Amino acid sequence: MLTAEESRQIAAVSTRRHVSPGTELMSALNLHESCVALLRGVVKISRLLTDGRQQIVSLKAAPDLLGSPFAPPGEVSVRAVTEAEIYCVPRPALESIVLQNRVLEHRLHLRALEDLSEAEALLLTLGRKTARERIATFLLDMAGRFRSAELGKRCDCGLAISEPGVVDLPLTRAEIGDFLGLTFETVSRQFAALRKDGLIEFTDARRVSVKDRTRLRVAAGC
Repeated sequence: MLTAEESRQIAAVSTRRHVSPGTELMSALNLHESCVALLRGVVKISRLLTDGRQQIVSLKAAPDLLGSPFAPPGEVSVRAVTEAEIYCVPRPALESIVLQNRVLEHRLHLRALEDLSEAEALLLTLGRKTARERIATFLLDMAGRFRSAELGKRCDCGLAISEPGVVDLPLTRAEIGDFLGLTFETVSRQFAALRKDGLIEFTDARRVSVKDRTRLRVAAGC
């Protein structure tokens, strides 16, 4: 997303930090005063109810920006789900850089439109798709977003990929349920059903291999 010169400018006014899985960025970093450039790793953005229930509304993977210049952050929870490296960028400093760079301003506008499109796709998934379709849609999305272009390498999010069609899921089954509006038990049952049907295979709890992408797309209602 950022050019080398833009990265240099942001690095000059930022603090680089390592973040452990489970770290709540809203408490570790004041996102009302700062934005976060995600250099490596994956974070989840959630909305919380007063009784402790949560709805994961978005996953962000490196390279991406958390927090929008010129707009106050919403009341959300932002938590790392993998090891992460971040730049903490003071909001006024980032806004100054953006105001001097119309190309960067345009790319941030496009990113906001992409976020809106992703939110609309999630709304469709939650509102109209069955449990099986939701799980299949999620797996296709993860396989597309979190796999490396080169075998044996690591994608920017930090997840290792060993062969084509194999991906390390960034979320636990309980978190997948929070993302898709399903219970832990339903997520486990749907994974088992897709595995029984020969669409996927697990080598461990987090690593999944897509065996038949065409049939998985059909299962997702695509």
